[in-house]
Amino acid sequence: MHSFPNDPAQRQVWVDFVRRDRNRDWTPANGSRICSLHFGPDCYRAGNHRYLLEFGIEQSKKQYLEAEAVPTLMLASPASLLERLLLCYRIQQDFLTPAVSKVWVPQQQALLEQLKWAGVKLAGDSRADSPGYTSKYGTYSLLERTVNRLVDVMLVESNEVASSNHMELEGLKRAQQHLDDSGVPVHEVVTDRHAQINAADCGLHAASGHHTFCRIMYYMG
Repeated sequence: MHSFPNDPAQRQVWVDFVRRDRNRDWTPANGSRICSLHFGPDCYRAGNHRYLLEFGIEQSKKQYLEAEAVPTLMLASPASLLERLLLCYRIQQDFLTPAVSKVWVPQQQALLEQLKWAGVKLAGDSRADSPGYTSKYGTYSLLERTVNRLVDVMLVESNEVASSNHMELEGLKRAQQHLDDSGVPVHEVVTDRHAQINAADCGLHAASGHHTFCRIMYYMG
């Protein structure tokens, strides 16, 4: 939040900016402030702030405006933001997802058909949409180490399992089941020492009908 400047000309520019979204008679009070979101990166003094903003990273440390800085960025209304979000979802559903599936599924099937005779040695890990224990979605990816190609990516939603901490194990189970259904022998899986996977290690071995030998190896990551 930034206080209105004392310079009369610059102060009037700030006031005119606020009046674009309010009535024409609005005047700032002693405690009036303008949110930093209304200022572009070039309005701040030289430093890392402008670069962090461009990557969507907020800084907790107070940042200072240039002496001639004026607000120029109008924020969209909640209604227009919702419309843009719905449009984004529709584009993903109608165009992006079908296009990705059209390319990914045939290539994945061809790769699994190629690997099913010799078996696979995999490296697996997960990634969540946010850090901590409040993630909504998580993806689990399996890489075949001899050919250095992804063989499967599983998406897990937190409400499908007991908690977000269980998404990684569920993703591994689903990927393993897909490989079993495709008749691909898994000889080795390298993954991090996730608590849920570590606890289910023996269960993963026993559940594999096609695997003649499968061992879980851990790396410290």
